[in-house]
Amino acid sequence: MKRTLPFYALFSLFCAGPLPAQEAKSPESRHITLDEAVQLALKHNHIVRIAAYSVQEKEHTKDMARSAYFPLLRNDTNVAHLTDTQFIGIPAGGFGTVGGTPVPAQSTILNQGGLTIVTSGTSLTRRGRREAAGAGPNSGLLLKD
Repeated sequence: MKRTLPFYALFSLFCAGPLPAQEAKSPESRHITLDEAVQLALKHNHIVRIAAYSVQEKEHTKDMARSAYFPLLRNDTNVAHLTDTQFIGIPAGGFGTVGGTPVPAQSTILNQGGLTIVTSGTSLTRRGRREAAGAGPNSGLLLKD
């Protein structure tokens, strides 16, 4: 048994021999233009994309500051419709008589209700330079009006 173990070990080493490995094919090189390289960088690089969003944010902040210099037009309108109606009956002569004629001359029924109320408040205000620049009363920004 002691002699057969080294024999089997040597036999398996000689029989195994070198096995052919797969040939590693190198990928073909890809040629891209400068515009394609920039587009790939913008698409896949998070830092570049965050920087682009930061530029857009600053542009929108500038637009908001510019819009504060324009007057502010505002309209607040409310509409309410009351549909709860009440009927009031006034008999003939319910208010008395004038010159022998009853007031009212005949019985009358009044419909009270069905009212529509519209309130509208339109205002046009001009903000000062302090508010347009975003400076509140407690900020340290000093502007001359």
